[in-house]
Amino acid sequence: MSVDEIICELLMAKSVEGRAWAARELGKKKDKSAMAALEVALRFGYGRDAEDALKALLDIDPQHGKQVMFRCLKHSWLDCRIVCVNMLGDLGDDKAVEPLIRLLANRSELLRVSAAKALKKLGDERWQEVVKGDNMDIARLGKHGDPRACDALVMALAHRDRDFRKAVVDALAEQRQTMWRELVKGDDEDFRRLARCKDTRALDALSEVFNFPIDDRDIPVVQALGDSKDERAVQPLLLGVANVSPLVRREAGLALARLGETKWVNIVKGDRKDFERLGSSGDLRCLEPIVDTIFHWYYGSEDATRSSAVKALGTLGDSRALWPLVKALADTSPKVRKSAAWALGQLGDPRAVRALLRLREDKSDKVRRTAQEALRNLRDSGASEDLRRARQHWWTQPIASHALGALDDTLDNVVKVLLEDQNEDERALAAKKLGEMGDSRALEPLLKALRDPVALVRKNAAISLGELRARDALKALEASLLEDQNPDVRKSCAEVLGKIGEFAAVETLRKALADNNPFVRKACADALCELGEPEWQAIVQGDKDDIDRLAATGDSTLVETFVRALEDTDRHHRRKAAMALGRLGNEKAVEALGTALLTDDDELVRASSARALGMIGGESALNLLEEALDDNHPLVRKAVREALEKLAGLGTKHR
Repeated sequence: MSVDEIICELLMAKSVEGRAWAARELGKKKDKSAMAALEVALRFGYGRDAEDALKALLDIDPQHGKQVMFRCLKHSWLDCRIVCVNMLGDLGDDKAVEPLIRLLANRSELLRVSAAKALKKLGDERWQEVVKGDNMDIARLGKHGDPRACDALVMALAHRDRDFRKAVVDALAEQRQTMWRELVKGDDEDFRRLARCKDTRALDALSEVFNFPIDDRDIPVVQALGDSKDERAVQPLLLGVANVSPLVRREAGLALARLGETKWVNIVKGDRKDFERLGSSGDLRCLEPIVDTIFHWYYGSEDATRSSAVKALGTLGDSRALWPLVKALADTSPKVRKSAAWALGQLGDPRAVRALLRLREDKSDKVRRTAQEALRNLRDSGASEDLRRARQHWWTQPIASHALGALDDTLDNVVKVLLEDQNEDERALAAKKLGEMGDSRALEPLLKALRDPVALVRKNAAISLGELRARDALKALEASLLEDQNPDVRKSCAEVLGKIGEFAAVETLRKALADNNPFVRKACADALCELGEPEWQAIVQGDKDDIDRLAATGDSTLVETFVRALEDTDRHHRRKAAMALGRLGNEKAVEALGTALLTDDDELVRASSARALGMIGGESALNLLEEALDDNHPLVRKAVREALEKLAGLGTKHR
């Protein structure tokens, strides 16, 4: 297997064993091109995943691996930090002592204990007696007597818990560091006082807060950094502009503006478009914060937020986003996977080919289709050779063929795919492609595709017929509008009929105005507007009152529309159609209402039909009502009697 294929296994495999195997293989190959992917697996991996990735990094380049570990101690997932702490202890590097001591007062008990154990391995056993992972750790650090403990304690001064901050100040006082009592008093102004402090360690303490995923409770720290007037506060605040919380994003933008970075006020406003604007900003400093947001989902990030963050990476267009995006292809949310596939297509890096090919069996149709389009984009970025190799294997042949542009070759090839290919996604794409080609010879194949068993193929075929302005397809489109079981197909047919612009379609569009789907009804009204009947747009608006407004027009041409609706599969829609026919009062509807009264399997529809016949009146209506007097449901019998009484009051004799 190639290095890229193994990396895909590392970042996308569902099993721990598969990911572990990939990490070991990359370590054996010692290929430095895999180091960026391994770092992603380390930073955002759990337990064993992070450990395996770190070992592989050290196998490839021990010096670089150590540098990565020291970086991860400052900012990464908790699992990653603990793995790095343990490994630094095992490696016996004296350079790790100072960074490990700084973790001894960390807010995470696990991290504190791990740091103490690592220090013991490095020859300093005293810390394990001091740091035991309980509530007294801070107090014992104060009494320890080692001045190096002060640095660890200072880093904990901006903890969100007031009592914790007080305990830290007391511990520092034990070390004769009494100045902090004037700054940290356990109130809401603690953070602002720290921000104004001339001791650079105070700003480090505020920045330390951003080494954990922050939320709304940390907004006072964000605001304090903005008031610090220290340019070193910019870097931690940039971690806030892509936070999962819209309030944190907005406050981070305002804080940066106070530090002279005014553009962020217009980029992060605390709304749903923040990530879209971050991607369009072109500021690569927000790349890492965006990546953090994508994978910090278990701290409360919603699918929609992570999906927007993924798209932002694609818009930024930086190659460093490649492996985080590949890892996002394995996300549990199809929305995030779809966005990741799109972003990889925008990125244009040929190394993404193997990862996108793995989506050929994704459960989501949308994800598969987006992956296909992304591969088409990559074809033009130097990935053709990889795609040709993938086309030789039966399991990747369809998606690779599409990406290579097999559909671009000739009209005959496209038609063959449309009519013969067993893959529904390929047929759907072929139907779409025929419309883009604009060749009138595609008419007959597209008409056949209107009868395809897959709704998306039929929908694309209808849209392509619209692109061809195919007047000869009018009857087929009208039939699909009235008969197709899928509302998306019916809606597309209505839109295309309006686009083609043939007045002959008006009658069919009127018949579909009472469709059971509001979007189809609205599409029919819009199409009629294009054909010179704009009045329908005010009547049919795609809401629950459409049928009532149609009936209120008294337009006799709508009788056939509602008669057709009496045969709908939705019983509630049939009931509405029956009442609408009654309000129209046209005798042409009597026969259809009688059929519904005597044969419909829903009692509410039969009762509504009885009331409608009572509203229309006449001898035929009377005879049908008398025939239904013995209905097996009391509600229907009651409606029939009331209708007969109404007719009797109007002078129609009841035998």
